[in-house]
Amino acid sequence: MKTVFGIFQGGGAKGLAHVGALTELENMGIEFAGVAGTSAGSIIAALIAAGYKASELYSPIYDPSGVLDQDFTTLLGDEKEWRQFKTFQADLAKFPPNPNICTAGWNFLQLWLRNSSVMSKLQTKLGVFDTTTFEDWLEKLLKRKVQPSDNYKVTFQDIEKKTKRKLRIIATDLSNKTVKLFGDLQTPTCYVSEAVAASVSIPYVFQPKKLYNTSFVDGGLLSNFPAWVFDEERIAMQRRGEKVFPTLGFKLIERLNPDDADMGSLTAFTRGLFNTIFAGTQFLETRQVIDLHVVFLKVDVTAIEFDMSRSQREKTFLLGKDATRETLKRSFGLADPIAMTKRLEFHARTLKDKMDKPDIHLRMNISLPTEGDRLAIRYSYNMDDDADDALVFSSGCGACGQCWTKHDFVIANLSAFDPSQAANRRNEYGLTKYEQALVGPRLRSLMCVPIFDPSRFNKNRPKIDNPVIGVLSIDSDEEILADFDKTEIQQHAAEIAGMVADQLIGQTSSM
Repeated sequence: MKTVFGIFQGGGAKGLAHVGALTELENMGIEFAGVAGTSAGSIIAALIAAGYKASELYSPIYDPSGVLDQDFTTLLGDEKEWRQFKTFQADLAKFPPNPNICTAGWNFLQLWLRNSSVMSKLQTKLGVFDTTTFEDWLEKLLKRKVQPSDNYKVTFQDIEKKTKRKLRIIATDLSNKTVKLFGDLQTPTCYVSEAVAASVSIPYVFQPKKLYNTSFVDGGLLSNFPAWVFDEERIAMQRRGEKVFPTLGFKLIERLNPDDADMGSLTAFTRGLFNTIFAGTQFLETRQVIDLHVVFLKVDVTAIEFDMSRSQREKTFLLGKDATRETLKRSFGLADPIAMTKRLEFHARTLKDKMDKPDIHLRMNISLPTEGDRLAIRYSYNMDDDADDALVFSSGCGACGQCWTKHDFVIANLSAFDPSQAANRRNEYGLTKYEQALVGPRLRSLMCVPIFDPSRFNKNRPKIDNPVIGVLSIDSDEEILADFDKTEIQQHAAEIAGMVADQLIGQTSSM
């Protein structure tokens, strides 16, 4: 079982793609130590933290097909309000590009007259819909799983106590012009449904949510992809000497509309502005998270398309499911970790027999790519008592990173890496002093083998032109560099890497 932190980006009605992603994660045996979300992602995060499985949220193959298989306009208010809002949207879209002052004034007057109810709410309440109905709906779902004993509504500490999962919700604090982080550590007694309501309050669509004498709106304004929220947990794990859980982030990407390139009209400018705010690349939120994997979920619906048809809901779900499978089989592989450990143990025995040294100490591990052009160890054998399974290599850094960059074998003499040679070690392999400290002091010999993508490998091409999906590392605390240099040993190691590749991408292979 793989354990991760999960980050779910906001995107309004597009959030159903997150359930497709969750379905694939469950199929791969991945579970969450903590989940966080913004806007639509906060709904999914709250339900996951409370204990809901993907099939309970939405699944086209079941009937009923889940609590999210519904017309979400029913959570906005009465049907009349939604029709008025749709009319307002349509009229706003009719604004011509680059109008003169007289034309703009006339168009605005017509817009007001035709949509007086909507315009009045925007002026007096700063949003069309309130979140009361939505909060009641979410509260019922949370109670169904958490069943709080002392609170009328489910709090963050209720969820942490019941499921042992950390939950973080992001909203934008308008009063203080900053990000607001809700969670079991930050706001343990806050009602989860109210925090989520604050997070989903898309400006102008929803009225700002009032909490703690403060006005909150959609968290996506300032932090739509909050990969940083589990920093405290990651630091605590490092201090305890534990391997830090990787972080999986799911970003909702609306398929490009040719009209988005034209910023000449009010409608186009507004659409472009909101798409950039809620879905744009935000480097500051991710660059400090070392072991981060981002899954891009491209969908065909807009953030405020709350009246999706059943077929649109199913398509959005499947797009999320397929994208997740394709991304994670590259970053995590499809192999069960216990089964892969047994395979690596078998491969280690065959390699020792090939070297005619059945009793030597030998370790194996498989590194796969993570966000930011880095590599992290995903599977290992004989490394349970070693700290270096927490190493994350940048491209070209360490023997593993060099193998990944060169698409070729890298053999390293680790016996020279004693404390007196620390500076040379960093200069040669680009290791920081912190990475260097993780490497076992007794290790002597290392061989890194590129794992090529078998579906795209062509033996007639140079190695550098064949794509790699990971690196197989073999090391020992004994002097066996002469064995690693032998052609027959490298050929056998390449065969092992080929069998590992089949297992990683879900193809069948025999030992």
